[in-house]
Amino acid sequence: SVSAKWHNDPIYRYNTNLSIKKKLNALCPNIESFKLEYIDGIETNCNSISGVYGILFVPNLYGINPIYNEMNWPEEENKLFKIEELTNLKEFKIENFPIYIDLMNQMDVMEKEFGAIKGHLNLQGVLNIAFKLRKEEIFMDFYDDEEFCNELFEHIAKSILNSQKLIQNRQRKSGYDVDMIVPADCVVNMVSPDIYEKFLLPWDKLLIESFKSSGLHTCNWNVTPYLEKIKQINRIGYLDMGEMSDTKKVQMLFPETRKSVLLSPMFLKTKWDNQKMVIDRIAEDMSPVDFTMGSIDETVSIKDLNHLNEYILNHKENSF
Repeated sequence: SVSAKWHNDPIYRYNTNLSIKKKLNALCPNIESFKLEYIDGIETNCNSISGVYGILFVPNLYGINPIYNEMNWPEEENKLFKIEELTNLKEFKIENFPIYIDLMNQMDVMEKEFGAIKGHLNLQGVLNIAFKLRKEEIFMDFYDDEEFCNELFEHIAKSILNSQKLIQNRQRKSGYDVDMIVPADCVVNMVSPDIYEKFLLPWDKLLIESFKSSGLHTCNWNVTPYLEKIKQINRIGYLDMGEMSDTKKVQMLFPETRKSVLLSPMFLKTKWDNQKMVIDRIAEDMSPVDFTMGSIDETVSIKDLNHLNEYILNHKENSF
C-alpha cells in the first residue's frame, strides 16, 4: 500500500515530506515549522524518521504487528496478551528484531542519499504500551496484581530506553546531534495521580533522567492533578498539556521548563472571542509558550489557522 511504502521506503518518504512541506508553507507561510530549510539542495528536516511505524515500534517488539491504512497512520492488531505471556520476560536484544534491522537499513539509505538523519521515532510511554498489550485489563491489573505491573512496566521502560539509545546512536553517527526522550503518557488521565506516582513515575523518571534533553508528553489533557508528582522528576525540559490545565500552577512549579499547550482542531471552531481569551490567559500565565495543534485534516480552515497564528505571534516570545 501507499501507506506502507511511506513507512518502509525512505526516499519515497523524503519526497512526500518535501511535497507536503512545500504545500503547507505556501498555505501558511508564517508558521515556523512549515518553513523550508535547504543545505546543498537537501531540505534538512524532510530526511526524517518521525512518524515511521506510527506508534508501533516498541509494541512490535512484543509481537503486535502494524496494519497499514491508506489515509491514516498504522493501527495495531487487536491482540490481548494474557498475564502469563508477559511474565518473566527476558530483556530484549533489540538488534535482532526485524523492525530494528529494517530501520537500520532505512537509516543507511537516508544517510547515503540525504545526510544527517533527523526526526524522532515515537516510542510512546510505559502506560501507553501496557495499554496496547493488556487493553482495559491493565486498569484492573493495578489492583489485582501489583507484582505483575511492576515487572511489566520495568520491562517496557527498559525496552523504550534501549531502543532510543540504539536509534539515536545511529542518528549521531550520521551527523545529527540528538540525545533526548519525551515519553508519551497519552492515557495518563485514565489513572489517578496516586496510581501514576506509585506505578509509572519511577519509569518516567528513569527514562527522562537517562538523556541529556528530555520532557513529558501528557497529550491534550488536564495536567494539573499530576503536577506535584511530575515535579519529582529531575530535568523536565519540556512539558505539554491541554488548555484546561492550571497554567499559573504549571509556571510556578516549572518556571524553567519549555511549555506547550495542545489545541484540538475543534478549538478553531469555537468563537473567536473565546480563542482570544484562551490565548491571552495562557500567554499571560506562562510566556514564552508554544501552541501546538495536531490532527489537522481537511476540515481545518487554513484561513482560521493563519488568523490564530498571527494572533499568537503578536504575543511576543510565543509560537504556534
